[in-house]
Amino acid sequence: MSGNEKNDRPSYPLNWLSAAEQVEGYGRGLFSPCEVLEASLARIEDVNPVLNAFCLVDAEGARKAAEASAERWRAGRPLGGLDGVPVAIKDLTPTAGLRTAFGSRLFRDHVPSEDAVVVERLKTAGAVVVGKTTTSEFANASVTDSPLTGVTRNPWNPGRTSGGSSGGSAVAVATGCVALAEGSDMGGSVRIPASFCGVVGLKPALGRIPFGILPNLYDPLAHHGPIARTTADAFAFLCATSGPDDRDPLSLPADPDLALPMAGDPRGLRIGFSPDLGFQSVEDDVAENALSTARDLERQGALLTEVDLALTPELYDAGYKMFAVNIHECYGRFERDHAAELDPTLLQFFDLARSLSAAELAHTQIVLSDGWRKIARIYETCDALLLPTMPRTATPVGRTEFDYSGTDDRGRAIFFDMTLPFNLFGRLPAVSVPSGLGRDGLPTGLQIVAGRHRERLALSIATTVHDSAAWTGRLSRLGPWTLPPAGGKLDD
Repeated sequence: MSGNEKNDRPSYPLNWLSAAEQVEGYGRGLFSPCEVLEASLARIEDVNPVLNAFCLVDAEGARKAAEASAERWRAGRPLGGLDGVPVAIKDLTPTAGLRTAFGSRLFRDHVPSEDAVVVERLKTAGAVVVGKTTTSEFANASVTDSPLTGVTRNPWNPGRTSGGSSGGSAVAVATGCVALAEGSDMGGSVRIPASFCGVVGLKPALGRIPFGILPNLYDPLAHHGPIARTTADAFAFLCATSGPDDRDPLSLPADPDLALPMAGDPRGLRIGFSPDLGFQSVEDDVAENALSTARDLERQGALLTEVDLALTPELYDAGYKMFAVNIHECYGRFERDHAAELDPTLLQFFDLARSLSAAELAHTQIVLSDGWRKIARIYETCDALLLPTMPRTATPVGRTEFDYSGTDDRGRAIFFDMTLPFNLFGRLPAVSVPSGLGRDGLPTGLQIVAGRHRERLALSIATTVHDSAAWTGRLSRLGPWTLPPAGGKLDD
């Protein structure tokens, strides 16, 4: 924690402290959870009118929770490692007594009576829920543009998307509204906005954090994960929320490895690097930044090797089909009576789902099986795989993943993201950290994918290449923001 002297308060606004720094300050009596919360609420007021990170702010409830936390700290009895830390919860994730609209006009008045497991566990650790963050409708898109709550814009350039579907959570963290936010990831929805906004986003192994919030409890793509400005905060979130729960039949047993501190020495680690998944079109500056960051590991003693994953575009075709069928089975029933109120991107997924035969859907499992055999061979000789998180920097507001297809002039396949395969291979944890700035001045991301169930390894590697202080400095200098001209052209 920085300050003029050892016992001084920090010399910068409390809302820019990491969760770990906040907890340290509470323990030393430098400031209280109430003070940090007020700094958070004030920052939300500055950020939200243009960027639209939050669709609901519960100032009254958060103040009560912060006061209770302050009393626990005064008594020397904090609940856990997140006691008094303001956090934000995605609008997809149920919160007892707080509207959870799923980004949908159809649920504008929906107030759950129970918390999701992840929210319940954050509260048990003492975290202070400040509000709900914007998401695309039913988290269906890789950008955040909700029919109910609007567009969430990128703090680096409001003409660009924040990414999605956890875009509100990423912007809340990137702008210093909160140190930690919850997201959900069904095809990259934590890692995509983390990459676009210059923060850390973790997709744990499938089942590590119990999900259980969808009508289909057996969705093989769905994960909760943290968005943070530091890898240590992401790890603290993971430790507080992981472990089995019968509300999610896919939830994993407790991992004793998470009780250990993150390792900080990459010497001897075998790292595979793929610039393009073997088939994707990737912007040159994005690939160069990813390789440069991977070289940092090599300079620290890791054994870096470029690998050929031998994957094909057919993997994405299978993934889109799986996602389309899953989201149609959860929400397709609303189309008959409410099509005009639904997000057009959601309707495109419904159309895709209805077009599929049982044989086509069964074939996706064969494609995934072939892909897994190829990926599994990589982990026979590598401890982790590194690659860009996204093939480009943040895309213009108004575009979706359906606008990115075909091939480039080198015959490489064009897709929106490079994250979907690691939902299809869901037991592989994947974390995105900033890798630099592109030619347009926007963040690029590096994706670190560890072997099955090895979240601690993924975050340990991320820690060695992520300079959280430098990136927090960059983020804190962003703004003030103005909206692009109404009716103006997309920012290319």
